[in-house]
Amino acid sequence: MYSTLSIAFRKAASRDIDAMAKLYADAFADKNERTHLDNFLRWGVNERDMRVIIAETEDHKIAGFVMTEFNSSTMRNAVNVVDLAVSPEHQGQGVGRALLKQVEETALKNEFDTVTLQVRKGNTKAIGLYQSLGFGIMGEDKKYYRDGESALEMKKYLNPLDPPKGLHLPRFFKRMLSIYA
Repeated sequence: MYSTLSIAFRKAASRDIDAMAKLYADAFADKNERTHLDNFLRWGVNERDMRVIIAETEDHKIAGFVMTEFNSSTMRNAVNVVDLAVSPEHQGQGVGRALLKQVEETALKNEFDTVTLQVRKGNTKAIGLYQSLGFGIMGEDKKYYRDGESALEMKKYLNPLDPPKGLHLPRFFKRMLSIYA
């Protein structure tokens, strides 16, 4: 099933952008719809509401990364996975699963109770991974990608016994009070 790959997690830094761009291009070869990938990654690493987590091997190679959006300016209580990429040599070894678990832990620490993402409708391998982690398909966004392929919108409630029912007012009020403090 999975090998015993030893990985550590850390926050991405500007120095990682070239390696992340190469990994992304290798992982998505002909499906790389971003023409300015370096700028996109630089924005993700430096934007206040974004978090980029890197999975790094013992020999300090980047095995994968996940970029998430924690938007504190809205009342939505969801973290959105913007991108998840695993190097071809590390796919099938649990790196993507481990990165998503890191997202969930970070979300809960920051009082978010839902994780959302979009995935290519034809990417059955990724859809299977997400479903095995408890994500459900919530809808479809037609022609989401530049090449015209649709995306499935997926969501996971981090506390499935008590799914959110709209606005998360306590978190919103805490954030608003901190702005005016």
